[in-house]
Amino acid sequence: ALASRLVFKRFSHSPKIHNELLNRIKPSSSANAAKNILLRQMVLHESERRLGIDGYPAEGGLYDSLLFATRLHQETPEGWKFVAPVESDRDCSKLKNLWKKTTEYLQKKTKEAVPISELYNQWRKHPYGVKDGIMPVLAVAYIQSMKGNLAIYRQGVFQSRFKDLDVEYLTKDASDIQLRWMDLSDVSKKLLSGLADVVRELDETNSLKDLQPIDVARGLIAIFDRLQTWTKRTQQLSGAAKQVRDLFKQASDPNKFIFDDIPALFGYDASFIDE
Repeated sequence: ALASRLVFKRFSHSPKIHNELLNRIKPSSSANAAKNILLRQMVLHESERRLGIDGYPAEGGLYDSLLFATRLHQETPEGWKFVAPVESDRDCSKLKNLWKKTTEYLQKKTKEAVPISELYNQWRKHPYGVKDGIMPVLAVAYIQSMKGNLAIYRQGVFQSRFKDLDVEYLTKDASDIQLRWMDLSDVSKKLLSGLADVVRELDETNSLKDLQPIDVARGLIAIFDRLQTWTKRTQQLSGAAKQVRDLFKQASDPNKFIFDDIPALFGYDASFIDE
């Protein structure tokens, strides 16, 4: 009884996750296999009920206890999606504080990309005491629920979106995936609006309903990534076109890409959009 009281006091914000397969320091190989399947489903099938998992395979049980019971994945007016925990009587899993402190940690380091392994180190400490087995699931859930404000990097290179390949890197070495918080409160939307029009014109499948720098940058870089390989090497382009191409090749930070690099290419600095 004394040990229990001491633990509850020291780990007062520890999430309540009722799952014996993953909620441990070293899950079994079969549990890890099911976890890896679940992580892929989280990225590839977010908009589907139960992430598209039929029946009750091992990953289905993990989904029910780790994502559905915790309400991290739920049906909203916009469909099924990952959502951040909110303070209410239904936050029985005590995840809201973990999300809040993680966001605050990233907001303190907006000038750098933070490796997910660094977040794991924070989560292990009191008052959280999160077990290693469930960390990848919580990390992907956090990324998916907060993606409107996160820039994703794989080994230091900006990614237009979080993909199943990134999940593989994450599970092998969490330091390979980095996150950077995008502070959007002080920027003008004038330049964003023009670049968003470019994205919509060149990619009819991307309506860019949310006009955020991270989404506009993702849209631009995704268009560049889909270009034929030869277009990224040919010298049969104008000087200006080559400069733009080189800019896209070197793009690694959405805010810098949109508000510094693109204006600088045409002789402006970011202050011109507020004039």
